[in-house]
Amino acid sequence: MKKIRAGVIGSGAISYSQIRGWLSHPDAEIVAVCDVVEARAKRKAEIFGVKKTYTSYDALLKDDEIDAVDILLPHHLHADCAIKAAEAGKHVLLIKPMAMSSKDCDAVIRAAKKAGVKLQIQENYMFYPPFEKAKELIVKGEIGKPVVIRFRSIFGLGGISKVFVEALMNEGMDIPAENWRRDKKKGGGSIFDDLVHHPALARWLMSTDEKKRNEIKTVFAFVSDLERERPAVICWKHEDGGLGSLSFSPADVEFNVHEVHGRYGDIFEGYEVFGTKGVIWINNCVARVINDPPLVLYNGEEGTRTTFEDLDSDWSKSLQRGVHHFIDCIIKDEEPRMTGEDGKKCCEVIFAAHKSAREGKAIEVGTAHQLPF
Repeated sequence: MKKIRAGVIGSGAISYSQIRGWLSHPDAEIVAVCDVVEARAKRKAEIFGVKKTYTSYDALLKDDEIDAVDILLPHHLHADCAIKAAEAGKHVLLIKPMAMSSKDCDAVIRAAKKAGVKLQIQENYMFYPPFEKAKELIVKGEIGKPVVIRFRSIFGLGGISKVFVEALMNEGMDIPAENWRRDKKKGGGSIFDDLVHHPALARWLMSTDEKKRNEIKTVFAFVSDLERERPAVICWKHEDGGLGSLSFSPADVEFNVHEVHGRYGDIFEGYEVFGTKGVIWINNCVARVINDPPLVLYNGEEGTRTTFEDLDSDWSKSLQRGVHHFIDCIIKDEEPRMTGEDGKKCCEVIFAAHKSAREGKAIEVGTAHQLPF
């Protein structure tokens, strides 16, 4: 069969893992790499053996050799690029978060449906093996009905191993010189950029059905500093009455207790799902702070604790597995695990959280449609 031929749009740090995902699938290849910085595009193409480079995604989308695109751009460019890609007949893999407003999300969804192309939001945490195993256990009923889910996201003062960074850069991973995420007009702020992962996981893990999501209906957010968007605690209620919370902590000088060292960043993350029969803990993810196994299951009825030591906990693999899923969906003509509709709902949880933090009250998801800046 003919391979799925891809164009990668954006060659910043995250493209390292995405490109490895395309190149490690037997039925896919990369035709072109695009970046506004020509030297960066050429370097990435040379390292990974890609023949074509572009400095404009408009130019890349005219390339008839390309069947699908992997969009890895600053968030304010997501909608424009995704819509144009769909209109050009390309399948669309779009890095999270989907878009900066509900209106833009809807426009992307419409464009993909009209063109008859696949649209997947690249929410890599849903392809992280410990989370996939947690979902498997939940579907099997190992913890009963999920009733509470809790997330912790702590930015540390450590960093990434120098030796590891040098090895990654030799393999094609770039450390960006300009952090566009600090510009809220481009990146949407810390809460939008990072915390959008968690509604996706909560909707998924709080459901005992493999396909159905447990929608988040109401959000209440406490944000100590609205400019810096941290520390923050966000709470929510699911459609079945289940509850969730997320704590988001900074790493400033006055918080010099968090020494977080990781292979890919200085973020410590911990996840807990409490059910009527037991509890699941998922540990670490991006960075490793504690030596607990990637996943632990406690069965309350039997009083037993099961550890899953052999799960692949390399965070980068979650991105690669997400790419593989997208390619398989194109080949098999299947619906992606994270659709455009899912991406929109996750964005709207964050929009509601921002509104709640500013108004000091619970906000119904679906009533806030954009970021406040």
